[in-house]
Amino acid sequence: MSSIATSVLEIEKKFQIPVRFEETLLSNGGKLTERREFQDVYYDLPDNSLTLKGLWLRKRNTKWELKHLNARCDPTISITDKYHETSDETKIMTELSKHVPMATSLDELVSKHCREFASFTTQRTSYQLPNDVRVDLDVASFGYSVGEIEIVIDDETGVSEAEQRLEGLAEKLGINWQKKFPGKVEEFLRLNDPVHLEKLMEKHLL
Repeated sequence: MSSIATSVLEIEKKFQIPVRFEETLLSNGGKLTERREFQDVYYDLPDNSLTLKGLWLRKRNTKWELKHLNARCDPTISITDKYHETSDETKIMTELSKHVPMATSLDELVSKHCREFASFTTQRTSYQLPNDVRVDLDVASFGYSVGEIEIVIDDETGVSEAEQRLEGLAEKLGINWQKKFPGKVEEFLRLNDPVHLEKLMEKHLL
């Protein structure tokens, strides 16, 4: 079992942002919580074996984060994506030590063994909606826009109920629940490293 399998579980769906969508959010009880800019740098081993195991290591501004695709989620058939996520460097080090030699720090481990495969900045606008639903509206520095509607839960037994809540709200907001829409990293790879993307899709990781 992954060392981050006990971390929070994000249930999320990416979507194409409709016209005048912020007005729609406000009229459905949404509250603007923040507007911010951040930089994401994604790392992998030279053979891409981390991402090909469903492990996504990134540094968001100065903070390390690791996302691990939930073992029960197949992105090719699932309407939503399900990831365990942690920013606990001890947990991240423990997970990465299964794949690379240990180091004294996460920065040292990454500098010795990993390579950068994606880097971009994002302008994000976030709204909080009823029933603990969050909506992020992102514009990436390489010219790509995408929305994300999500719920964070602590227990996998709540996945079905969380998806029902998301689907109900998505319908009210005019989001096409059945349509798959690429996230920022997927689109970045499509533009910059289609071979890596193809391997991820062959393994049903995107």
